[in-house]
Amino acid sequence: MSTFLSDPVRSFEIFANLTDYQFRILRDLIKGRRFSAGQELFAEGSDSDELWLLIHGKVEISKRNAETQKRETVATFSNRCVFGEVAFLHGLPRTASAHATTDCACAVLSRKALEEQHPDARNVLRYLTEQIGRISAERVRLETEARLETVRMYAASLQDRLRFGELFVYVVLGFGFVNLVANVVETNAWDPNSPTINWAVLVILIAPVFYLVRRMGVPMREFGITSRNIWGSLLEGVLLAGVSVGAVWAYRYFSGGFPFGLSFNTRFMTFLGGPTGLLSYEPLTYIFHAFIQEFVCRGVVQSSLQRFLLDKRGLSSLSLTAAIFALVHTHHGIPAVLLTFGAGVLFGLIYLRHKNLIGVTVIHWALGLMAICFGLM
Repeated sequence: MSTFLSDPVRSFEIFANLTDYQFRILRDLIKGRRFSAGQELFAEGSDSDELWLLIHGKVEISKRNAETQKRETVATFSNRCVFGEVAFLHGLPRTASAHATTDCACAVLSRKALEEQHPDARNVLRYLTEQIGRISAERVRLETEARLETVRMYAASLQDRLRFGELFVYVVLGFGFVNLVANVVETNAWDPNSPTINWAVLVILIAPVFYLVRRMGVPMREFGITSRNIWGSLLEGVLLAGVSVGAVWAYRYFSGGFPFGLSFNTRFMTFLGGPTGLLSYEPLTYIFHAFIQEFVCRGVVQSSLQRFLLDKRGLSSLSLTAAIFALVHTHHGIPAVLLTFGAGVLFGLIYLRHKNLIGVTVIHWALGLMAICFGLM
């Protein structure tokens, strides 16, 4: 046996109970081999009767998938692991291939060499067979536990998806009911922009949504109500709100959207203090209105879709949420639908970045007020 093998091999668990005499039988038969990363130790289907002991390094065991013809990793071994026992015990062709994933040092024992070169080989083989059986049983137990854990995790993930899918369906039904109420309002010639009607509709929507969220037992931080990323979300929301409001203001001002003949100061004061101006009572309550809308649309719908669809990047769930958000505004007309879809995409991107509702609430509040004050909705 090579010098670099003597002590490490003796300390392997499989040889722990061998007498010194029995180990001396094996010592001269065990051969040392070194492999560089990427080298093949043995190939699937090859004939062999060797038991492998990995002294240091990592080895990947892989099998070829009969359907796809691609190699699939079935196990990974590291320092002080024993493998190749099927061929050693039964003389069967290799059931898998082995490749070094790092530089490796291995010890190899041939059953044929053991049987042919020593009269006491039978007793040593009997002992090794018992030890290998115990090691294999433990390996099967660990693999079974790992697979059971994988199944449990998959079942939990599936249950999570189903819960969020159910929540999404109920919310969409709620949006449908909101549109029904809007049609009733329009049929009776009521003002659809009335704060009373808007709040009544929102309460009708949010009450069952909040109940379902609480029943699920999911922390509210999963729906964007959290202090995590709050300052980044707030800063981005304020900056984008300022840019967006400035753009809408400039467009409306230069397109003659204010009463003809009024001076700039008069127009500005009308904007601030009119019936729906920024200094009136409605904007102060609209911030809560915007928050509730964002909780439902971004916090609940977008988050639920992302988890239900396994949408890692979140762009599909973002687009679907923006479309649903836009369709709820059909009673305001096509321009409102297009405007809210574009706004929904912007809000969704902000929420996707921070997973916090404060930024999208700020920009929603600002753009919503612009749309109302300038008659865009």
